[in-house]
Amino acid sequence: MLVPIANPYLFAALFIIANIGQTCFTMLIWALVSDCLDYHQFKFGYRSDGSLYSIYTFSRKIGSTLASTLASYALAGIGFVSGVAAQTAEVSEHIRLLYTAVPVVTTVLELIGIGLIFNLNKERTDAIYQELQAEHRDR
Repeated sequence: MLVPIANPYLFAALFIIANIGQTCFTMLIWALVSDCLDYHQFKFGYRSDGSLYSIYTFSRKIGSTLASTLASYALAGIGFVSGVAAQTAEVSEHIRLLYTAVPVVTTVLELIGIGLIFNLNKERTDAIYQELQAEHRDR
């Protein structure tokens, strides 16, 4: 983002490495969903897997819609013109900045969300599992 990379092969290699990291984060998020389901049962006393998965899926769809809408507005804001043979050098530079800055900003927001909003750690999750197992044995 801060240092333009002229070599397209180096840029592609670094982009692939960055996407591998983002893919790991995406898998982590799906793994955390099951912890949230168990936390919901612990907190409210009943399981609601279908409803919670529906809310999660709907939220992802809303996020995808907002992302594509904002991308369109961002392209319009930097002067992108559809259908022309080539964009101006200024527009190309702004596209590069969008292409590299947006993932950095969104990754920081994701990390803030996980660090500040998600309130389950290993110790708390283990305690929740133990209590849920004890309740299950008592039935």
